[in-house]
Amino acid sequence: MSLRTEQQHNTEIDHIRDTLTDIVVVSRNTRAEMRQRFAQVNQRFDQVDQRLDQVDHRLDRLEQRFDQQDREFSQFRHEVQERFSGIETTLSLILSKIA
Repeated sequence: MSLRTEQQHNTEIDHIRDTLTDIVVVSRNTRAEMRQRFAQVNQRFDQVDQRLDQVDHRLDRLEQRFDQQDREFSQFRHEVQERFSGIETTLSLILSKIA
């Protein structure tokens, strides 16, 4: 009877040991998967950050172009006003001589 109890006891201990070993293996694999996923997430964040930097750079260039266009338009408007003012003056002189 003693031999049978010892065999059963060893079987229970073996079962517990196997179960704990399985838990450790699963935990190790889960931890490795988490590290891999964190690395993937970090890589995606880096890619998004690079894209945002590119968009920011493009936006800066567009703002510069807009400012340049605004300056050119203001200059053109000023030139047109000067020309019309000159034409009005010329017309006024012509009308004064006719009348």
